[in-house]
Amino acid sequence: MKRYFLPMIGSILSAGLTHAAVLFSGMDGSLDFGTSSGSYTLSDITVTLSANDGIVNATSSGLGINDSATGDDTDGIDTINIIESLTMSFNVDVVFNNLVLNAIGTNDGLSVSFNSGPPTLITTSSTTVFNTSLMAGDTVTFTAFEPNLGASNNGVRITSFEVTAIPEPFSAVLLGLGGVALLFQRRRL
Repeated sequence: MKRYFLPMIGSILSAGLTHAAVLFSGMDGSLDFGTSSGSYTLSDITVTLSANDGIVNATSSGLGINDSATGDDTDGIDTINIIESLTMSFNVDVVFNNLVLNAIGTNDGLSVSFNSGPPTLITTSSTTVFNTSLMAGDTVTFTAFEPNLGASNNGVRITSFEVTAIPEPFSAVLLGLGGVALLFQRRRL
């Protein structure tokens, strides 16, 4: 019986330390703030979005920026009137798992940068896996660019992005102490 007890405690502890991935949709209206910045909470993870010009806008086509000038694509991040940029941060430590983009044409591109680090340039509609750890308050910046210079980027839409909360170290310590207490309790019986 003893040889099964320790692996069981290990399984319980590791299960307690993992969190489910949280999918934020750019197409369900929850991120449509109607202002230049705003926050939305899903499963205890709050994302804060901020546009460099115009308003954070989400439609059934995706998440983007609607800048104040006329002729702008309302639900994309583009270069039509200005080079649009969208910045996000989270209230807790997370792993930024992936980003899903759509409506990327031959003249469209999106630069993704974590904490002003080197950018990842995306020029196709797809799911891009990052698995990048971010501390609470760290930033992810999405900036439109033109892969074909001189041809306006007509708008890249964020369909969704997925993050997973990183457990706090104190929670892990408490779980570990609980497991040790169970182990000692079992030995006394």
